[in-house]
Formats: sequence, C-alpha cells, structure tokens
Amino acid sequence: MKSIIVLVYGEILLTYVVVSYKSKEYLLKELKDLSHHQLKDKLSFEQFNDLNTRRKVILENIEQKTVTTILD
Repeated sequence: MKSIIVLVYGEILLTYVVVSYKSKEYLLKELKDLSHHQLKDKLSFEQFNDLNTRRKVILENIEQKTVTTILD
C-alpha cells in the first residue's frame, strides 16, 4: 500500500540531520494527499489510528529539519 511506503519514507527522513528540498516537498505532498476516507474503509480501526498517529508525528517533525538544495 502506497500510504505505508510514504510513512516509512517519512520516518527515514526524520532520522537524517539534513534533507533535500525535493524530498521534503514530495513527502509533504504525499502525506497531505492521503485520503482518510479511503484508508478508513481499507484498514482496521487500530491500523488506521496507527497510520494517522505516524503521519502526524512526521508532519510535526519534518518542518524542523534543515533543508539543502543540491545543484548538479
């Protein structure tokens, strides 16, 4: 499921000291695009709550990360 991959990607980014601008923007877009209604229908109550909690933690902490732009 795409939502799980996006969450794991976000959790990995949170372990980095510096993240690229594109990575951060991609993550924010994908997390905001997750449809709560579709996920509620596909997941159990516990799974949905876990996913939502993890999403909130990522959104709260990713803003604090230092961003870098790598120029080729």
